Amino acid sequence: MGTPVKVHLYGSENNGWALDTDLELTRRSLLQLTDLVTLTGLAEAEVIHSVWEEPLFQMDQQLLAGKRIVCHVCNNLMRLHENPAMIKAGDTIGLWVAMAEEARQDLKALDYPHTFIPYSVDTDTFCPQSPDGESRQAIRKRCQIPESAFVISNFMRDSFGHDLGLPKDQKGTELLLEIAVCLHKKKVPVHFLLAGPRRHWIRNNLREHSIPFTFVGEEVKGDDLGKNILSAADICDLYRASDLHLITSRWEGGPRSVLEAAAVKIPVLCTRVGIAPDILLERSLFSSFDEAVDKARKQYLGQWLQETVEPQYETIAARHTASANV
Repeated sequence: MGTPVKVHLYGSENNGWALDTDLELTRRSLLQLTDLVTLTGLAEAEVIHSVWEEPLFQMDQQLLAGKRIVCHVCNNLMRLHENPAMIKAGDTIGLWVAMAEEARQDLKALDYPHTFIPYSVDTDTFCPQSPDGESRQAIRKRCQIPESAFVISNFMRDSFGHDLGLPKDQKGTELLLEIAVCLHKKKVPVHFLLAGPRRHWIRNNLREHSIPFTFVGEEVKGDDLGKNILSAADICDLYRASDLHLITSRWEGGPRSVLEAAAVKIPVLCTRVGIAPDILLERSLFSSFDEAVDKARKQYLGQWLQETVEPQYETIAARHTASANV
């Protein structure tokens, strides 16, 4: 066997959000390949493995000279091409890593060199049982959620940083609001459980429509990116407190919340984006506002999504862990 390849992992946002999670889980996979890979600093690396493309284009290109560049597709690939920086992609990135079947098909259509390594999730942290044995009822009580509430969770970063009063097009936050309003009118006792930074727009609009919610964090007027990113363990507790996790994105690379909710064995409803069709059963997917409302109401009335929980969990355990990616 030859000398291990020297690899530099790259692309951290240093804020504990999704890209940092991708970086850490990739590191865990590579650390299990000691006969093939040695993790090094940038200067001595033969390969740079980045979890997203943007910082590669901003880097001094002389630092990349002579190195092979591997990069994850961390968002919808066709949307990424709306960024003028992607003009440099072919000259910079030698191998793309698709983490969802949608990304693999897009890479194939564009004739980009690629491989397929699915998104992974930390199943030691995101698991059905709380390490300290805290029950769902106890978590809800701690969050001051009424016992009779139908708890719908959502943990997206869904307002723009440059204008916290605007919802991000990608996350479909206005669709989330309309689903909430309609369920409320249909007498479903919805209580939204929100976490994460930049939730200003959805909080304001839920209040305006008198829809109860709990925000786990500190409400501030300005940008709270550095203040309201919770630990993975805390987010996992919030999944455990949920009756349903709702994702309304218009496009995604992940979303990572699909993996996390499925790993915790929580029912999920998600648009047909990114990795969602790879993990979720058809019953857990929706394409229209009416379909989402109908499926959420069925879950409230009769646990209609419960039969999806175990198969989705089994898919995570089989294909979407750091060990599976080795």
